[in-house]
Amino acid sequence: MLYVSSAPEHEQYNQHINDFFIITFVIFIFINKQATI
Repeated sequence: MLYVSSAPEHEQYNQHINDFFIITFVIFIFINKQATI
């Protein structure tokens, strides 16, 4: 019961990590494009 109620928080934590990696990846690509120009 306790595990089920704590599941949404864990899911939200994973989503936050995913957003962070996506933003970092986009910034990394942008910096690389700026360096090539």
